[in-house]
Amino acid sequence: MAKPRSINGARKRGWHIVRIPSRKDLSWVGIMITIDRMITGHRLFLYDMQGGGFAALENETDASKVQFQFGEFG
Repeated sequence: MAKPRSINGARKRGWHIVRIPSRKDLSWVGIMITIDRMITGHRLFLYDMQGGGFAALENETDASKVQFQFGEFG
């Protein structure tokens, strides 16, 4: 199956979406590089133009790792 091209497409295919707020200590590019090194499956990123964004992850274990490291709780 081909990878989705958007966050909405990923959501429709059952991927896990994680909201990543902006951080003072790490840029968006730094976050993307760190996530790429952490995960094993496919991913898709969307920058929100305010320093944060969304990550769509194919595997639930990868989504849990990213949620714990960078995600928003509450």
